[in-house]
Amino acid sequence: DKPSNDNSSTDNTSNTGNSGNSENSGNYSDAQSVLMMVYMIGSNLESDYGLGSSDLEEMYGADLSSGNLTIVIETGGSTSWSMEGISPDKLGRYVMDKNGFTQVDSLKNACMTDPNTLLDFINWAKSSYPADRYIIDFWDHGGGTLYGYGSDDNYASNGSMSLLGISSVLASTGIHFDIVGFDACLMATIENAYMLSSYADYLLASEETEPGNGWYYTNFVSKLAANPGISSVELGKLIIDDYADSLYVYDGYAEDGFTLSLMDLSKVSAIYENMSDFFSAAKNSIKSDNKNYSKISKARSSAREYGENSYDQVDLIDVISKTDFSNKDELLAAAKEAVLYSKTNLSGSNGIAVYFPDTANTNYSAMNKMLKKLDYTAPLDFYDYFLSVKGKSTSRSGSRSFVAPSEEVAEDVTEEDWYVADEVEDFEYLDSAAANTLAEDGSTIDLPLTETDNGFELVLTDEQADTALDFYINVLQAFEDGYVYLGYDDAFDLTDDDNIIVEYDYNWLCLNDQPVAYYAEPVYDDEENSQLFYSGIVPALLNDDKLIDIKVVWDPIKYDGSDTDTEAGAAKTHIVGYRTQTDDVNGTAEKGWHEFKKGDRITALFSFFDEDGNYIEEVEMGEEIVVTSMEDLVLDYCELEAGDVIVWGTLVDIYGNEADTEAIAQ
Repeated sequence: DKPSNDNSSTDNTSNTGNSGNSENSGNYSDAQSVLMMVYMIGSNLESDYGLGSSDLEEMYGADLSSGNLTIVIETGGSTSWSMEGISPDKLGRYVMDKNGFTQVDSLKNACMTDPNTLLDFINWAKSSYPADRYIIDFWDHGGGTLYGYGSDDNYASNGSMSLLGISSVLASTGIHFDIVGFDACLMATIENAYMLSSYADYLLASEETEPGNGWYYTNFVSKLAANPGISSVELGKLIIDDYADSLYVYDGYAEDGFTLSLMDLSKVSAIYENMSDFFSAAKNSIKSDNKNYSKISKARSSAREYGENSYDQVDLIDVISKTDFSNKDELLAAAKEAVLYSKTNLSGSNGIAVYFPDTANTNYSAMNKMLKKLDYTAPLDFYDYFLSVKGKSTSRSGSRSFVAPSEEVAEDVTEEDWYVADEVEDFEYLDSAAANTLAEDGSTIDLPLTETDNGFELVLTDEQADTALDFYINVLQAFEDGYVYLGYDDAFDLTDDDNIIVEYDYNWLCLNDQPVAYYAEPVYDDEENSQLFYSGIVPALLNDDKLIDIKVVWDPIKYDGSDTDTEAGAAKTHIVGYRTQTDDVNGTAEKGWHEFKKGDRITALFSFFDEDGNYIEEVEMGEEIVVTSMEDLVLDYCELEAGDVIVWGTLVDIYGNEADTEAIAQ
């Protein structure tokens, strides 16, 4: 349903911000004309789902009769368009105003993630339709600080447009924008805000991936046309409220976790300065006592993370609040001051994210160089040190098994330009069980298990327990002449001595009573409200020909020690939706999770390994599930038939090491 115009709050959302106390110098109260530029890279969002055309229809449904607002649109980047008259073979330029919706130009096709294409559009729009006030809306996929913006399906090999590319364009236009908006995923970052602060007054963007429909346009476009002098903060609030109100809510949950926030870019410099002081203090604290590394590593690991943990992007306020280094309070105050308004249904989301790399790999090498070119260096000295500690540790530990949880293996980075060998040479690592897995001959040693009355236990010293971040239970089940991998789960028991019990009782996740592979995602700990949030992914085959990942979330589990604590096994699961596994959007995030439709057919998929542990292929197992409704899809634990299985645990530590326990054959 489309939102009503009363902007009433949506259930399960929270508002944050400083009530619009902006000190930005931009004042448009006397503006008589507004130019809103929409740079619409259609991508698969248009070709597969018609989402670009849908948003154009929402804009066209607005009341533009006042003549105060002109909307200029450039379309391209998609192999097909649902709206009649838009060609996938050319770049189209359109104008919406009091006279209607008109195509004014058609250009030879060009890559829309090329900064030159964007620059040409902005320069044309400015010269053709000068105005008192300028707003730009970047529409498409977003990839955060790591991958930037946009995916052009007609030029897929060209990649996305980096923050550096966007900066080069805006620096060349001579325009100071009122609002720069991203109707795209993952773009509400401090790095993006820092880059934009020279070219605009406000940033309107999302920390998390956006649900597929994105912004709702009709209402705020009408209000802007009627009052071209509306304050930027009031306009931003309107867009955010409409966005939240328009999202489909199923069983108390939005179709996906959502965020949208308005940032005052004049406040970004204060965040940046305090970040420099904070990270300098953190590094000095760790160097004076290496045990303090645990504090920042655990804070980073437990912070609210975005984009399915693939973008090294966490909530800035959440991660800093979990630490106790000097200048913490000043940094938090500066960040909160910059976020004027935000709505979300994700605990731990406060409107501004930060690129905070947690794995030492070549992604960071490229990012380090790009951020330096943007003169964004405040945290880089700390990141170099933080990742060098991890890089040195993982180079001395054993490799993981062939089906360990993490998709990102720490690489040997000791030869990278940013690696600070002299600073970590004498680093004193805490004793970590996960780091003690490399034999003298270079082979990997499994973590030993001790058989007790409780079963098989992973016995850890106090120091080893303190360095542990995550633990997963992995299960291989015999199938034909090999094994299928049931996945990994983070549900395990502890002894009274806090040793980890490695066992499998033949209870596993089932979708509508059909066993499925399940891959647990990192647990989010909402310390402020004493709640744990669990989620995971189920791979499947949809309608015989589409490989998909199904997103599952649990109700929050309370642990504050009161009568409201969640009993074991009592938390409900919710099927959020699915995404196709084959979507390739140049590193940018796929928008939203798609709902299953009545009649859709789902078949469970499992990774098949031969007897020697070599991956062979994905195989289908179990009966086909025919969807009647989203509400009738239920994921829960069920008891599987006893059979030959191999069970082991995987331990992850604060230094980035992963190690497997010895395997148990049942």
